[in-house]
Amino acid sequence: VALSSKQFFIHPSDGGELYDILSMLTYVDDYIIVPGAIGSLLAGFFYSLKTNWGWFKYRWVTVKWLINLFGVIFGTFWLGPW
Repeated sequence: VALSSKQFFIHPSDGGELYDILSMLTYVDDYIIVPGAIGSLLAGFFYSLKTNWGWFKYRWVTVKWLINLFGVIFGTFWLGPW
């Protein structure tokens, strides 16, 4: 929500404001979204490793893994450079 509201609802009037908005977007992306995605990936890894849910015993665990891996890979290789 923070990234979308900054991009679509705030219109900078000069280069300084644009720089501030882009630096805030970079901060939110680098220090909130990326650690959250990595934390979710690691939590899922340890839950699958240490509990009796396993990796493929339940379909929802497999679907969670696929969605999470897709998000991390897509965000790293396609959204990151963009």
